[in-house]
Amino acid sequence: MNKNLKPFLEEINRTHSMSEAARVLFVSQPYISQTLRKSEGEFGVSLTHPVAGKITLTYAGQRLLDYLIQEDKNLLRLKKEMTEIASYTSGVIRVGTNKPLGHYLLPSVLPKFNELYPKLQVKLLELTTEKANYLLNNDELDVFLGLHLEKKGLSFIPVVMTNSYLVVSNQTDVFDPELVGKEIVLPDAESVSKLIDGQNYIELTPDTLYQQQVSDFFMQQKIRTNTIAVVPDFDLATELVKYHLGMTVTTNYVIDKYDLRKDDTVNIYRLPENLISLDMGISYKSDDDAAINQMVDLIMNFMNTKKNNKEL
Repeated sequence: MNKNLKPFLEEINRTHSMSEAARVLFVSQPYISQTLRKSEGEFGVSLTHPVAGKITLTYAGQRLLDYLIQEDKNLLRLKKEMTEIASYTSGVIRVGTNKPLGHYLLPSVLPKFNELYPKLQVKLLELTTEKANYLLNNDELDVFLGLHLEKKGLSFIPVVMTNSYLVVSNQTDVFDPELVGKEIVLPDAESVSKLIDGQNYIELTPDTLYQQQVSDFFMQQKIRTNTIAVVPDFDLATELVKYHLGMTVTTNYVIDKYDLRKDDTVNIYRLPENLISLDMGISYKSDDDAAINQMVDLIMNFMNTKKNNKEL
């Protein structure tokens, strides 16, 4: 089949003129006519016909053009896949998490991934959500397991919703020494509002999806706080509370990291899941990279198993 057949049909379909198609494509009109006649003889059908003084594609001509367009797309897709396969002879796939999952994530996921891509190295990074967001958007990270990242060009697969916690320092008006070492479950929005309203509060940066969720809750409940610091992640916010500065909303992981359940200078409250919760899942670039998609599938299966076993 003549390689010029597709552009000839495209221009005739667009301009409805053999001479105009020849002018646009810098070829002679007889050459276009000769190419079409040869193809018509090959397929045994007419590809064009005159309608009201214009040249249009017949049904067969339109179907042939559709096929040629799809053939070009398939060829591009094939070339891309072959390039990807060739690139997998070596390289690194970078997986980030803001929880220390590596010691049991890698033993579960890496052997299966290595069977499929034995030449690819897996690099695991423990990151804050903000750092992961930056790295993903700068093509320095391939997959992130952690809090929901919401930016253009990123795909997110939710895995589990987990509780949020309010940690209160002994420098606030609502600190209660009788509650030290206990985890108090707050039953409703009113009980949350009574604790937070009017108090010194440490926020996360406003561009984080989680802080937006907290701010929306505060607005709905008409909670007013005295924001004394805006920080990039849960770790720093919680550490400031540990050092007697206001209160903040944080995660169970960070509470355990700083051993706050044994700290006699803070109170810990678990917030109602239906009010404020952490959306945990897998974020990755929205593309057709086979290795990344395979890694996402393996992590997803691993996390679902943990969730079904009530280990998350």
